[in-house]
Amino acid sequence: MTEIKPGLNYEISTLVEKSLCTEHLGSKIGPVLSTPHLCGLFEDTCIMALSPILNEEQNSVGMEISVKHLAPTPIGLNIKVKVELIKYEHPFLTWKLYAEDNIQKIAEGTHIRALINIDKFESKIAQKKNI
Repeated sequence: MTEIKPGLNYEISTLVEKSLCTEHLGSKIGPVLSTPHLCGLFEDTCIMALSPILNEEQNSVGMEISVKHLAPTPIGLNIKVKVELIKYEHPFLTWKLYAEDNIQKIAEGTHIRALINIDKFESKIAQKKNI
C-alpha cells in the first residue's frame, strides 16, 4: 500500500461536452465549461488519486474548495485536470489544483478533503434521518 504523503498526484483528461457546460445549467452565455462542473472534476480527480491508497473502511469527503476559473473552455476542447497533495495532517488533505485546455491554463486553486471511516460517517447520516 502506498503511503499518503505530499507529492501524491493524479491527472485526468476529458472532453468538454454539453452536459458540463453553463448552458446545461440555464446560463445564457456559452456554451462553455461551468465552474460547478470544473469543481466536480477537481474533486473527482482527488478521489481517484486516493482510491488505490485507502482501505475498505476509509473514504474522503470534501470540506473546502477555492478555485479561480481563469478562462472559458468551449464544447469540443479537451481539458487536463491535475491535482497534487501539498499537505497532510491527519485527517486533513490539502490539494493544489490546476486545469488547462488545449490552448491555455483555465483554472487553479486548492481543495481540502478529510479522511473518514465509512461506518461512522454512515451512522451519523442514519442518526440525522431518525430525528
